[in-house]
Amino acid sequence: IKTDTEEYLIRANSRSYYANELSNLIVKADATGRIIKLKDVAVVRDRFSETPNANYFNGDLSINVTITSTNTQDLISSADKTKAYIEEFNQKYDNVQLN
Repeated sequence: IKTDTEEYLIRANSRSYYANELSNLIVKADATGRIIKLKDVAVVRDRFSETPNANYFNGDLSINVTITSTNTQDLISSADKTKAYIEEFNQKYDNVQLN
């Protein structure tokens, strides 16, 4: 929950991911059984993060590739295959404009 002065993080044990599911999350209940749901005190909506994850290299948008190998794998062969993959990827997506 974000206000002009503070930002609150709400954690729940349920596995809800969408606004319509989260809006029914109970945030308070009293001894009489009266409940207050998140939708009663907040506007809950699905939207993209204000700070999306993006990688940049030398000012250009990039991707991150992590390569792992076991002790029995040939590192030179793995490196060669990785370089070939990167070359193929760059040729395939070199002219793609991302917004």
